[in-house]
Formats: sequence, C-alpha cells, structure tokens
Amino acid sequence: MLLAKRGITTSSIQMLRDEGSHVWTMQVVIDSDSEVGLDLVVRHLSGLVSVVSVDEVGTESHNRRQSVFVTLEPTRGTAARVGEIARMFSAEVVVLTPEFTTLHLAADPDRCDDFVSVLEAYNVTDVDRSAISGTVTRPRARSLAPADSLASGESG
Repeated sequence: MLLAKRGITTSSIQMLRDEGSHVWTMQVVIDSDSEVGLDLVVRHLSGLVSVVSVDEVGTESHNRRQSVFVTLEPTRGTAARVGEIARMFSAEVVVLTPEFTTLHLAADPDRCDDFVSVLEAYNVTDVDRSAISGTVTRPRARSLAPADSLASGESG
C-alpha cells in the first residue's frame, strides 16, 4: 500500500536459493518513474530482510524474458498455418491432439505479445504468462552489507 501511494508498482517477485547456500536471491520487478522509487523499495526490504546487494536490470529488451503458453483449437484447415506460426516464432509444440494444441514460447515480452496477437485468429482458449525475468549483463551492484558478513555466514 505504502509503495502504491508513492507511484511504485510491483509487477512480480521471484525467489531462488542456491543449493547449499544460506543466501536467497529475490528478484523484485518494480515500475517507478525515478531512482527514488528504487531506493524506497530497498529501504523497505532492508527493514524486513538483510539486503546484500541490488542489481538494477533496467528495461532493455535484451535483458528481459518471459514464457507464454497458448492453448488453441485450430480447425483442420488452419492447423498447418498454426504450425508455420510456431516455427516462425521458434515456439515449441507442447501438446498436439485433435481437440487442441498448446504452444510455448520463451522470449522478450514484446515478442510474446506479438506471438499471442498473431494466434488470436486461431481460436485461442487459454493464455498463461510467466512473470518477466531479467538478467544482469553488466551489473551495477550497490553493496548494502559488509562482504565479510556473507563469508562468515552472519545474517542480520
């Protein structure tokens, strides 16, 4: 609530723990008009958990990925065209039955949107999207905790 009042929206939160590690990676996707928004989120998270570092990914398309599953009911006359569209987008056919087909695409979110838009003409019955993930190609990490506290296993 507090973040929404300041014009900051949270699109997704994903957590991952490397096997054998005591450190969790949390990916929080926010939409904010300013750097102040990021600092506010970091301050709020620091009050809840030990924030070790923050990597700003940005919105460059080469950093973002999404998965989309599209289920549709093509007719006999359109099944071949649906296959061509899947190949054109480098999507995979996950399920293929006489009743329905499910396709999967992992790509930039804009490409996923285009994929779904093109398929809408072929009796789409369901679209499932994952959260948008980002990767850091040139990390700009801001250390928020002493590095030696990580090595000793301290948390705080």
